[in-house]
Amino acid sequence: MIKKAGVNRRQFLALTFCLGGPALIGPYRMWSALAERMGRTLSQHLIAVLNDRESARVIGLAYLRSVPQEADVQVLVELIALGFVGGSELLRNATGEKLRQLLDLRIRQDFAEERMVTLHGWLLSLTEARLCALATLV
Repeated sequence: MIKKAGVNRRQFLALTFCLGGPALIGPYRMWSALAERMGRTLSQHLIAVLNDRESARVIGLAYLRSVPQEADVQVLVELIALGFVGGSELLRNATGEKLRQLLDLRIRQDFAEERMVTLHGWLLSLTEARLCALATLV
């Protein structure tokens, strides 16, 4: 009996998995980090840098009482992103520490350019106040 040369479907799938599987499984950490970031909205990504969310919510509520027209998550995200050259894409793609550095720089610029608000005697940068307002709404 003569045996046909070639590969059947089962052998092809097994070969494909053996050759391609490690390429997909190897960088698992990168894929899981990307999936986590994609699953999070930009507003959640932004408030993740806040150390004390409960305090941020109190400040945010005071800010929203003084500026009720900004009491919308999308409006706040857009206003925060406006301060950056790369806009919301830059913020969305920044990892935790890089995002914190970008926001810290923006807060310092707010003070330098006198973009501040006073809430209950506290002087805050506009970016800080908006981040806190975002924490109140998210």
